[in-house]
Amino acid sequence: MRFDVVCVPGSAASAKFLRFAAGNVGLRLLLDPVEVTLHPALSQNGERELAMFLRELAREAAAAAAVLDPDGEPNKHVLMLDDQANRFGESGPGAP
Repeated sequence: MRFDVVCVPGSAASAKFLRFAAGNVGLRLLLDPVEVTLHPALSQNGERELAMFLRELAREAAAAAAVLDPDGEPNKHVLMLDDQANRFGESGPGAP
């Protein structure tokens, strides 16, 4: 099922890392006044899939923020995937 929604963050918008009682983690987007909570699916790969999505979200959010406010965050660290490492002549992120 597809569900599309457009929200405009208000002045009190924020994001919060969550820890649930069962040991699971999630991310809550408080958009002032809308709230969206992301949590892992109840499947064997749910936590890994959420982690992959959150990393993609972080990369895309950083790209959007850089366009909206290019001078807002100087000296940023690079977020890269293993398959992107050869572009920088390195062994990759977190390589032993």
